[in-house]
Amino acid sequence: MTAPYEAPRRIKFTNANIAKHLTAPTGKVKQTSLYDTEIPGFGVYRNATGPARYFVHFRVGTRQRKKMIGLVTEMSLSDARAEAGALKVAARQGRDVIQERKEELQRGITLSEAYLAFLDALERKGGSPRTVKGYSQNWRTRLSKHSSTPLGDISKADIRAWHKKWGECGPTAANQSLRLFRAIYNHAIRTSDGLPPNPSNAVDQFRERGERKWLEWEALPAWMADVERLENPIRRALWPFLLYSGLRRSDAASIRWDEVGETSIHRPSPKGGRLRAFDLPLSSKLSEILEDAREAHTLLFPMSPYVFPANSAYGHVETLKEKTIPHVSPHMLRRTFATACVEAGLDPYTTKRLLNHTVARGDVTALYVRQSGDFLAKEMQRVSTFISDKVLPVSGTQPSDKHGNVSSKIIVGS
Repeated sequence: MTAPYEAPRRIKFTNANIAKHLTAPTGKVKQTSLYDTEIPGFGVYRNATGPARYFVHFRVGTRQRKKMIGLVTEMSLSDARAEAGALKVAARQGRDVIQERKEELQRGITLSEAYLAFLDALERKGGSPRTVKGYSQNWRTRLSKHSSTPLGDISKADIRAWHKKWGECGPTAANQSLRLFRAIYNHAIRTSDGLPPNPSNAVDQFRERGERKWLEWEALPAWMADVERLENPIRRALWPFLLYSGLRRSDAASIRWDEVGETSIHRPSPKGGRLRAFDLPLSSKLSEILEDAREAHTLLFPMSPYVFPANSAYGHVETLKEKTIPHVSPHMLRRTFATACVEAGLDPYTTKRLLNHTVARGDVTALYVRQSGDFLAKEMQRVSTFISDKVLPVSGTQPSDKHGNVSSKIIVGS
């Protein structure tokens, strides 16, 4: 039986060594960790979800203590090493820094401390890597500037001024940062005493304008022709996979071969985290696309565990933009799949299930419905056939022009 935690290794800590040796846990292993050879007890660990974190073990009297120092993505190695050293010096002097900081937390938690506590709680709840990555980006670009500010000192006027300033980066970015602050503060209220009401409740969000576009059926053959002309065979397989699966970009791009079964693909941590894990039925077309992906995988990245590998920080395709088809985004294809579900005659509950959409709490009937695997497989095949009928004229179809405008003329192949 595989142990839930991999035995830690000791190496000389450098940024390059950490990046090389701290691999993501696989299989039943929940956590991988490394220890520094220079400072005893100083280490770094990584879970299946979330970024890597520095930590230090030390003893105060007869008590063993462990302190999480900071995220590898947000703290330099030299700063983390200095913090670890300072904690161990304090421990030798008989000071329990963890207990001191707990007491300080009750008196005046800073925004940075509240953020780290919020991330810990999110990790325990099984937050998805995509969610953690989004929070980390919003923290680095906007909220981190106020990291040392005590939460109790942040007024309604302060947060309104911050939100207005963030608006210079766009309404969506400003509102996302505001929502992150609200979540951090609300968590701190639940776990700490003495904080005033959340000041972000006094802020009106910017209006976010965004068209929910989908790829109309008339444009589908020309788009597919453009995809088939892509030079990279992995991306050439990923684009149609998105169309026929309805998966979000991050869910599709991060699929591992050990998650692909004969009749379905398991998604262990989609949007919403591990509690939203689900199995996506495989249609005959999806199986065909996976065969193409395996050929490309064998040719270009034979050692990669991912179905759609790439030379990226995560080891799989991350960004998905093509110069030859700039007018189409991955989420447009998800909306196209959803539209196909409706036009192919699927009921709303099955459509929600295939899209892995959250069921509304007020919809009691939806909470009762449990479709069988055989039923979902037949419905997935039904949608796949519907989409293929729309793509059918692809042979001989004119590609889009250099501006990404799809030609209205479709030449049907013989």
